[in-house]
Amino acid sequence: MKIIIKPIQFELKEDVELDVSDDITINSLAEAVYNKKPELGINLDFMFRGKKLETDKTLKDAGVKEKTKLMVYKSAETKPIPVSNTDLARKELYSQGHDQVLTDKILKTINKIETLSVQEIIDKSLYFLNSFKKEGSY
Repeated sequence: MKIIIKPIQFELKEDVELDVSDDITINSLAEAVYNKKPELGINLDFMFRGKKLETDKTLKDAGVKEKTKLMVYKSAETKPIPVSNTDLARKELYSQGHDQVLTDKILKTINKIETLSVQEIIDKSLYFLNSFKKEGSY
């Protein structure tokens, strides 16, 4: 479902449109906003119908429906910035001494990478990196 995020207390004045599932938690919604607009940060709270949404509730539980507009503002709580499995795999491949430019190109070609575990991403990447080494083009 599509929802509209209206930033308040931010320099950003335009709304952010997200396409999310109605069973996403408010905490995960903060990550989705961060992924789309990192300049807002990860420390976010949301308001709907004049009330702060609880972080462990889902959008469905909060009564949020298609095209609902939620207000987003800076949270007093500090939350860690999420690190994706792709970023963790990238860091591991770099630490193994693999070429960063080639590694980044390979990571961009892996289908549905966001659904894979760190080890699956590393394994798929190593397959291609080792192929390039054997061919002498790396």
